[in-house]
Amino acid sequence: MYDVAKINPTLTYEDEVVNHSFLSVDGGVYLIMNDINGDDSYKDGVAIPAGEYLNGYDLSAWVGQKLVVDGKHITGGVDGLTAGTSVLVLDGTTGKLKVDTPDEGDIAFAVTEKVTLTEAAVKVKIIIASEE
Repeated sequence: MYDVAKINPTLTYEDEVVNHSFLSVDGGVYLIMNDINGDDSYKDGVAIPAGEYLNGYDLSAWVGQKLVVDGKHITGGVDGLTAGTSVLVLDGTTGKLKVDTPDEGDIAFAVTEKVTLTEAAVKVKIIIASEE
């Protein structure tokens, strides 16, 4: 996926952002993956202060690709999700994904499989929602 990645290295946000969260800025949906060095490099939930530059991976470049998302990045976890029928969208208030019906043209995440990463997780296919 790095071969087709579109990174916005000048992306900033007015609030603190947790690394490895999802973010909507100016109509785009991004996965924030900053390099963290030093004592915080292996910690979960490292916050990037408001106004600092973010490495935002534009998810529209990854449409059709699969991504593994663990339960801590999904509102409510993975227990209620079903492969083949559950669809996730950005939860704009938490930086996580949540179960909901996407609007046409929005980036969404179709659950394709339940897996285990470091904890319960799901594989999702990044899609553009369409009216069906």
